Amino acid sequence: MARSATGILILAAPALFLAGVLASCSPQDKTFAGINAKLAELRKLPSPRAEDEFPPAFFEARDAVRDWLDARMATMAEKDNDFEFTNTLNTELKTAKLLCPQCDSSMGSFSDASGYLGEVRLSRKGAFVQAMTQVGVQCGFDENAYLYRWDGAKWQRVWDSTIQAKDGKYEPQVIDQVSIGEAQKDGPRLVSALAHFPGCKSAWQPVFYRLWTMDGPLQAPQMLVNERGTAPVPQRGPAIQARLTGDDDFLVEYQAESIDPDVPSRTKVAHYRVVPGAAGRFKAEKIMPYAQTPREFVEEWVTSGWPEAAVMTADAAQTAAKAEHDHLHREKVRGDFGGPTTHCDDTAYGEWQVHVTFHNNPAKDGEERYFHMRWAPPTLFELLSVSDKPNPKCTDEVPRIDTRRSLFRRY
Repeated sequence: MARSATGILILAAPALFLAGVLASCSPQDKTFAGINAKLAELRKLPSPRAEDEFPPAFFEARDAVRDWLDARMATMAEKDNDFEFTNTLNTELKTAKLLCPQCDSSMGSFSDASGYLGEVRLSRKGAFVQAMTQVGVQCGFDENAYLYRWDGAKWQRVWDSTIQAKDGKYEPQVIDQVSIGEAQKDGPRLVSALAHFPGCKSAWQPVFYRLWTMDGPLQAPQMLVNERGTAPVPQRGPAIQARLTGDDDFLVEYQAESIDPDVPSRTKVAHYRVVPGAAGRFKAEKIMPYAQTPREFVEEWVTSGWPEAAVMTADAAQTAAKAEHDHLHREKVRGDFGGPTTHCDDTAYGEWQVHVTFHNNPAKDGEERYFHMRWAPPTLFELLSVSDKPNPKCTDEVPRIDTRRSLFRRY
C-alpha cells in the first residue's frame, strides 16, 4: 500500500518526539530514574517482614545514591558553604520525588520508609567534608557515612562506612558518630564509626563499633575492628560512646547485658591499640582496660573467647584457668552473683574475690565458682584463680565496690 510523505511524517512523529524527550534528559535525570526504579521495587515489599532481609534492589539503590553523591560533590567548590550545598542536594531529591513524604521521626516513630530516601547531611571536619545518606527501611532509615577530601581539583571520596550483607543478612544502622584521628606526617590516620538501630519495637538494640586506618602506606582504607553488641535503648544520651587518641588508640564503652538477670546491665569496655602488621598493613590489639569493677571483670572474662580471656589471666594460672573457661564459657552465659565482692586480707593487698552461681548446664545447675583476682584501681585487673571453694583470705565484704562507673561523660 502506498503512503504519502505526509503520512510517513505523521506516523513517525510520536517516535521522534519520544526520542527527543529522552535525548533532552540530563545525566542526573537518568540517574534519578535508575534510583527510582530500584526504590519502586522496594515499595512493593510486604510489611511487616524480617528486619534483616533485603533484596538486591536495596543495595543497588544505596550504591546508586552514593555514586550520585560522588558526582555532585565533584561540582562543589573548595570553599563552598556546606549548608547551602546540602540544601541544593535535598531540593534535587525532593524535586525528583525520592524523599519520603510521610516519614517523620519527630514523634519518635516511623512509618515504613522502604522505597524512599531520607535527606542528605553535609558537615566539614577539618580537611574533610562528611556526608550522610539515608535509604528507607522498616521503622526508620539505614544511614551510610562518607568522607571527602579536596585533591586540588575536586572533592574526592576517600572513606565510607558501607557494610555489605553477610550470609544473606544485613542489619540497618543509624550513624551516631564518625571520628577522624590525628596523623603524623605521611603516617596513617584512624577513622571510627559508631552506630545503632532501634528496630521497630524493642527495649534492646544492636550497637556497632568499627575502626579503619587510612593514608600513610595504604592505598585504600583498611578495616581493623568490626564489632557488634547489644545495648538497652537509653532514655537519654547515646547508646554507645568512643574516642580516638593519637594515631593508635581506640576506646569504646556501652551498656551490655549482664550474666545476672537481676542486674539491669553492665558497662562493657573495649580498648584497642593499632600496631604495624604484615606487608605494610596494620592490626588492632585488644588491651586494658577490660572492665572497671571486679564483677564486670568476671563477666568480661567468662563471656570472652579464650584468646582474650588468656590475656586477662596471670601466667601461673593459665592451664587451670583455661580448663575452667572451657567449662563455663557459652554463647549466652547465665549466673547469679552470690553476695557482695570480698576483699582479701592485708597479706594479699589488692586482691579480691567474686562469687558466681552458674546456670549454664541443666545437668549441673547451680555450680558455684569463686574468682580470685588482683586489682590495681581503677582498671588494671588480672585473674589469679578460679575455684569451686572460697579463698579463706577473702572475707571482707565491700558492697559498693561494684558501683557502676564510666570512662566517659554520663548523661
